[in-house]
Amino acid sequence: MTTRADLNEVEQANIAAARDRWMRRRSPDMLDDHELRRLHTDMFCDVWRWAGRQRTRETNIGVEPSRIAVDLRTLVGDTRFWLETDANSAVARFHHRLVQIHVFPNGNGRHGRLAADLLAKTNGLPPPRWGSDRKAYLDPLRHADTTGDITPLRQHMWST
Repeated sequence: MTTRADLNEVEQANIAAARDRWMRRRSPDMLDDHELRRLHTDMFCDVWRWAGRQRTRETNIGVEPSRIAVDLRTLVGDTRFWLETDANSAVARFHHRLVQIHVFPNGNGRHGRLAADLLAKTNGLPPPRWGSDRKAYLDPLRHADTTGDITPLRQHMWST
């Protein structure tokens, strides 16, 4: 790979192949922190040697690296509880928090979207429709960051 376009092409092919494999699985368990890491590995293994490995450096977004493992396990437990009351909201909360934790050095949004798709599938929901407008996706994520209200994100995920 010599250009950004080359990298994008290889990433997309790797993600598409991973998506196909994971969607064919009977019930992928997105409520397991090891499976979440395995998903990232599968999505990016042809591109990054560190695929599936937790971030170890501070970034301008995401929790402190020392909190990632604990926050990820907390997210898994919280999502089990959220699913008992409102599955659509649970998937939106799961996606938001997974992206907010920012587990990996790169690919967190793409990983979070596929993980949410798989969680929706496992819980009998239609897959979210993410749309192609990046701003229309990021605005409800930022709204949830600042207010804790995931309603706009949930609406975006199932109405785009």
